[in-house]
Amino acid sequence: MTASLVLHIGNNSLHDQIPESIFNLSVLQLLGFVNNNISGNLPSSIANGLPDLERILISGNRLSGETPGCISNFSKLIKLDLSGNSFSGRVPMNLGNLQNLHILNFEKNQLTNDPSMLELDFLISLINCKQLKVIRIGSNFFDGMLPSALGNLSKSIESFTVDSYCIKGIIPHEIGNVSNLIESDIGGNELTGTIRDTLGQLTKVQRLRLDDNKLQGSIHVNLCHFVNLYHLDLGNNHLSRQLPTCLENLTSL
Repeated sequence: MTASLVLHIGNNSLHDQIPESIFNLSVLQLLGFVNNNISGNLPSSIANGLPDLERILISGNRLSGETPGCISNFSKLIKLDLSGNSFSGRVPMNLGNLQNLHILNFEKNQLTNDPSMLELDFLISLINCKQLKVIRIGSNFFDGMLPSALGNLSKSIESFTVDSYCIKGIIPHEIGNVSNLIESDIGGNELTGTIRDTLGQLTKVQRLRLDDNKLQGSIHVNLCHFVNLYHLDLGNNHLSRQLPTCLENLTSL
């Protein structure tokens, strides 16, 4: 049996940088420094000495610099949580190489997308992550539209959060194809157009936030298909006309 190592030192007062020697622990499966005061960058060679790493949990620190593209070389990676740091620069375009990835959390950083592209093109690469269940990328410095290819994401996607940054354009029609979605938060952006009728295809949705956008038109009757819905927030938009009477049948609200 091959030896394995778990290193999790979360919720302490650790500071300074992560020792470089840790990145050479070849049997390491979990690297966890959640909620400390660690600073510095992730080395560009981080993937070279950690072939068995399955989880990177370093949220809630003061880490900065770019997200190394070599993260895509972690062939066994299941969970990648870099949230609540000060990472900057573009999101790597090769994250689609993470074939075993279940959870991706980049929330609350200073990440950007390619300014020459109209869409958040890095999302397109995630189509190849067939086991992906959670995407959380809100509260960054992105600027662009949600790609229509969003509808080609893994059928296993259950949570998609892109709140509180500058997403423009319309809600892609194809989002209705993400049929196992349970929660989605796209509030606090600059989305325009109408609430798509295809949202009604997301019959498993329990929580949906589209508040603080620039959506117009009526509240589509297809939202009444959300039989499991318990939280719906459409506040601070430009919606008009009457509420569909069928909403009263959503007893979980």
